[in-house]
Amino acid sequence: MSDLLAIMMFAGALVSFLLQHRKAMAKLTALQLAGCVFFYAITIALAFVVIYFGGRWIAPFFSSDMLLMIVRILLVVITIWGCRMLLGGIVQWITSPRQ
Repeated sequence: MSDLLAIMMFAGALVSFLLQHRKAMAKLTALQLAGCVFFYAITIALAFVVIYFGGRWIAPFFSSDMLLMIVRILLVVITIWGCRMLLGGIVQWITSPRQ
């Protein structure tokens, strides 16, 4: 049941994002749009790897469950922040007009 809820939430967030940015996406060329989609997928995969494997690698170093939870939350926040910064720069570079 929770898997279905997560998939529905992802689909809803994706539809909301597409509706909010449809005017900006209409201005992009097909190659720019494909590049943005490609780098979004790469960034999501990178974030998954860092959060999943980083969290599993860090776990044996902490004996306190509370401290481990705090470290994992920090790992997620730092990873999301880093990926947003990286993706923002890449998308800005892809969509900026070349002269």
